[in-house]
Amino acid sequence: MPDPPDALEALRRENDFLREQLERLRAGEDPTEGQGLLQLFVKHSPIYAFIKHVTPEISRVLVASENYADMIGVPGSQMAGKTMHDLFPAEFADKISADDWAVASGGGILHLDEDLNGRHYTTIKFPITVGEKQLLAGYTIDITDRRRAEEERRDLQASLAQSDRLASMGMLAAGVAHEINNPLAYLLVNAES
Repeated sequence: MPDPPDALEALRRENDFLREQLERLRAGEDPTEGQGLLQLFVKHSPIYAFIKHVTPEISRVLVASENYADMIGVPGSQMAGKTMHDLFPAEFADKISADDWAVASGGGILHLDEDLNGRHYTTIKFPITVGEKQLLAGYTIDITDRRRAEEERRDLQASLAQSDRLASMGMLAAGVAHEINNPLAYLLVNAES
């Protein structure tokens, strides 16, 4: 059962979703078609989506998904116009800005894993060119739980391998003891006769 704050947040999101659906229906739009559907996907997705304007000097958010509030405490609607230095610690912001420019100017796709505030994320960035503007789009996924599960699996495999080694050593010791005890028993029986 979800914690009460989580349940309350889920109800708020569902309420927002339904309110948005109602507004679209009143406007004569079908919210399950085209751009409306894509917007709903981004709004309710667990991924952190973004589009930025990038120059060699700066990387500025144009639009970002609202769930950034969960990651950095700032919802996407308040990120528009902000630079990486406005949103992240200086060293991390420098790295993000450099990565952003490398992608926007070089035309490649960048896939990287990052750590922030004790959480693990994987990010995909790709360029978008609109006229003369160098834009960058991408998304980030929280992989903390997956990383934790992988570490637990590695620990369990190491523990199992250690148990196997100990079991093998025990069987070897029992075999050696048996081989030593047989001649000793023979000698004892013959010595008593």
